[in-house]
Amino acid sequence: MRKKTLTSTILALAFVAGVTSTAAAQNPFDIDRIITDADNSGVPTAVKKVDPAGSAKELGPINASTTKVGVIHSAPVPMLGLTNPNGQVDLNAIWTQTKTAIDGDVWFYFAWSRDSSNGSGFISIEIQKNAAPAACAYDTATANQLIASCNPWANRTAGDFILLWDQQGGSRDIYIRTFSGTAPNLTLGDPTLLASGVAEAQYSADGFRGEAAVNLTDAGIFTPGTCSSFANTIPGTVTGNSDSADYKDAVLAVFPPVSNCGTVRIQKATSPAGQSGSFPYTLSKTVGNVFLGSADSECATSGVSQATCQNSLASDGDFDVIEGLVAGTDYQLTEGTLASGWSQVSIVCVFDSDTANPYTGANFKVGVSETTTCTINNLFQGTPTAVTVQGHTVRLTDSITVSGILRAAGETALTVTFHLYSDAACATEVGSATEKAANAGIALTLASGSATVGTAQTGSSIQVTNGTYHWRVTFSGNNYNAGFTTSCNGEVTTVSLTDTGSGS
Repeated sequence: MRKKTLTSTILALAFVAGVTSTAAAQNPFDIDRIITDADNSGVPTAVKKVDPAGSAKELGPINASTTKVGVIHSAPVPMLGLTNPNGQVDLNAIWTQTKTAIDGDVWFYFAWSRDSSNGSGFISIEIQKNAAPAACAYDTATANQLIASCNPWANRTAGDFILLWDQQGGSRDIYIRTFSGTAPNLTLGDPTLLASGVAEAQYSADGFRGEAAVNLTDAGIFTPGTCSSFANTIPGTVTGNSDSADYKDAVLAVFPPVSNCGTVRIQKATSPAGQSGSFPYTLSKTVGNVFLGSADSECATSGVSQATCQNSLASDGDFDVIEGLVAGTDYQLTEGTLASGWSQVSIVCVFDSDTANPYTGANFKVGVSETTTCTINNLFQGTPTAVTVQGHTVRLTDSITVSGILRAAGETALTVTFHLYSDAACATEVGSATEKAANAGIALTLASGSATVGTAQTGSSIQVTNGTYHWRVTFSGNNYNAGFTTSCNGEVTTVSLTDTGSGS
């Protein structure tokens, strides 16, 4: 559905009907005789439901005294059967949508397509407050199951209404009839012709399709500043504008609610993903209450007042869908006190007919029959703690001096190997493999000339902790000097380290 400018609307009405009423000028739907999926999309899209057509059998009310328009809600099951309506009253598609005009009035759009280009019956759109009976699960139940247990009109109640388009002689007259009384003893009110400024209707150029828009606010269905919702829509064709009219066709499908209320979906996103916790929130308005009827069940768990909706989300991806909200542009969403480690990153709200312009400021919009999706992003930051412990290690080295070395021509090299043990028997050697390798086969450094003294020291220190340690050194000897190994207890080192405290 394309939105018109005020000027183009007045010109179109002047050409078609010679009417330039203010109400018609506010019509948010373009009743231009063009009824296609593309023409009737817009944002958000109109909902299209396809109904069997041609020679195909389809579900509809059985013609009987209990299935007349005024009393069909009381008809016992089975009251549906397989029928094949004549082309002029056989609908093959229905489009519906609800929008708010610039002045705040709520308009309902419906379009239809039929098998024949002419007809003398009435297009009937019944709109009920209550949802269809559970037995009427059109999307999942089989035809036999629906026949056995479904009466689509069974939940009819006072305040429900029927829009009737009298198609005799190419008429574009739209009537409204409203139910009163106490169910199941309901009375169908007399038909009221809706003025041209309240309802607009047109046939397509070829006569196979038609579209209409009705100002439900001006028709008395919706009152500004209140919230009312109708859950069940039953389009069809009937033989006349009386309580005893017969149904010829019925489009049994799930249509979107007809409402002047809005919906908010509040959802949680955490970083890192997949976190859980307690994330309380409050939904409120700057002026007035968020609910004028009963509160949504998502809010009742917190003892919600009519002025706010309060609840809590539990984990990443968790969400609440809050319905029945009074439409407005002054909604706020705030988050309550969070557990330690959690902080709020952002609250971003997106109105479903304006996804390109998210709300990140103080106020956001809740629109009629639309959903505003608000995402609360939270960041979790851990608070690591630490305790430091001083290491109980030192590094030990050793050296050797060998005297009385015999020097002569043809002498071979002299080396020493250092070993460190942790026991008095020198049975358990300590040190890493690298340390041991570095301390083996170290060349003895001899004094220059014919001196008889040589020295060497460990090639790598050995790391140890508290304890008693024993060095043993092996002298290789050569062809003029005998080799030897020092005593196990000849060189003993005791290590004793004490901490004076720990850090955190």
